Amino acid sequence: MGHAAFWKVGSGNGRVFGVTLLSMGASVALALSACSKTPDPPADDPRGTYRAAMLDDPDLCFYDRAEYCIRDPEFVEAVIDDAIERNRGELPDRQRALKRFIFHNVSRYRSAQLETEEARNQVHALMVAHYENAPITINERSGVPMIDLGVVPTGLTRARVGWTMNPESPLLEESQPQSAHVARQLLRLREAHPEASQLDVKATVRQHSFTHVTEVSWYPSLDKISVKRFMDRYVTTTPLGADLAPLIEGSVKLSNLYSCNGEAAATDPRCM
Repeated sequence: MGHAAFWKVGSGNGRVFGVTLLSMGASVALALSACSKTPDPPADDPRGTYRAAMLDDPDLCFYDRAEYCIRDPEFVEAVIDDAIERNRGELPDRQRALKRFIFHNVSRYRSAQLETEEARNQVHALMVAHYENAPITINERSGVPMIDLGVVPTGLTRARVGWTMNPESPLLEESQPQSAHVARQLLRLREAHPEASQLDVKATVRQHSFTHVTEVSWYPSLDKISVKRFMDRYVTTTPLGADLAPLIEGSVKLSNLYSCNGEAAATDPRCM
């Protein structure tokens, strides 16, 4: 009668092994049952928690840049309301349930920022504002004062999937950021850090599915600018002056500098 509760695996030690497995299974079942009955603690400020999850994650912003996220309260609250409405009008008020809700819904914040023309215009305005007055920082690795202009704001245009930047714009010179604008940013850096021997400006150009970063370094004491694109390097070979007038006036362009690639990189004194 006692053996009727177990499956038959043979005689002797086999029967003991079967009992042991069943005992272990019963223990696991009891443990899982205990876990499932653990109360889900109340969530403190569910709406604020959801809002923070949206606003604290740069991956939810256009091109994964926090500067491009729409933080207008009216827009943000509307996105939260939409998520709640999609959940039968309910916002979970328990911690685990709220965590699951956020995981499944928070990406709506990213898509909502490109969903309407009004929202896209706001994103573009944020890009322009950053490009025109990007903060001065210090490169943590090199200690060089720098400005990251972000993505050159050439305007949003429809791509095969989603949205990208307009490939044609006055802000570009042969797929490079406008020389005069970069020069003005270098002068901002020089004013803020007159003692620096090197000053850097970085800009990202996005055209169709093609993305590249242009890094411009100015060495004021050498009266020289070096530009890195991909693995290539280019340098100025004419005087620029302390005001960088040739770049601002257009007689020198970042898109048409002397190439320091191939053999020139090791042998040409202009590339040293």
